[in-house]
Amino acid sequence: MQTAEAAKSTRPLERKVKVPLKINPVHQTALELHEDYRKIGDNVVVVTIQSRDYVKTLVYHEPIGSTDLPHGSWVVDQIGNIPTLLVAAKDPAAQRKQEARVKLRSHILATAGLMEIDSKGNTVFASGPDKGKTVSEVHRAAETAAENKRTLLYDAYVKECAPGKAVSRKDWPCPEVRTDSFIAIETSAAIQKVENHLEKSQPYKDGLQKIEPKKYVTLGGPNNNLPQERVAFAVGRTYSRQQVVDAVASHLLSTSRQEPFPRTGGKISDPMSVVDEIINPPSAPAASAIAPVPPAGPPPKKP
Repeated sequence: MQTAEAAKSTRPLERKVKVPLKINPVHQTALELHEDYRKIGDNVVVVTIQSRDYVKTLVYHEPIGSTDLPHGSWVVDQIGNIPTLLVAAKDPAAQRKQEARVKLRSHILATAGLMEIDSKGNTVFASGPDKGKTVSEVHRAAETAAENKRTLLYDAYVKECAPGKAVSRKDWPCPEVRTDSFIAIETSAAIQKVENHLEKSQPYKDGLQKIEPKKYVTLGGPNNNLPQERVAFAVGRTYSRQQVVDAVASHLLSTSRQEPFPRTGGKISDPMSVVDEIINPPSAPAASAIAPVPPAGPPPKKP
């Protein structure tokens, strides 16, 4: 049988190390945030309230993922909710939804005779100078042609106007070169016709509604059901990180300094008197001291 002394000798030794908390009341120290915080965005403020054996950490940050909050909003979460929000930032079905939209669009346009579907499943022009090409291919070709035109103009400018000088293309007064000018007129008309048809097509609108009946919203919490709510002090204006730090500190200070008992006539009420009134409530006035209330009836008639 193992004795208590022998059992004690087999336990691993635990060293208690006292680490002093060093705070400089004069110099403010900027801390490097952990890599996980950087995934949220640039606007992050971490507030930690810590005792010797307990800690609570809140994270003020810009909304994560998809929300209906306006740009520049600040929200606050407990640090344990941040990983859940980061995982749910993007709609897991986003790619499938986009593929469904493309397929629906192709079907609507092919049915209307405005485009056709080739052997690879691409939606292409059925006629005209860009027959067999997709709308994306036409736009990419036009963008390439426009960039080539800008390069030729830049080279001519350097050769004629600034010979022998190093001219930054960033500072070059580039004349306007429109991308759509490199798309055939017939193709441009066909693209406009496609856009007009989709804008008016009720079957297309109904199909889009069925693909995504409700907009995806990034939710947090243990059950992924808590929306991100905007902090009250940041409503109506844009706050920087420094301003959020000042606002949170000011709120903590003002809340912590509130009087613990209600004020009455400019003086703090005595808590013991409150308890005495609860234990020994004042006696009710005698029934005879209460004036009788006349019964309700019709108002007297005027003579």
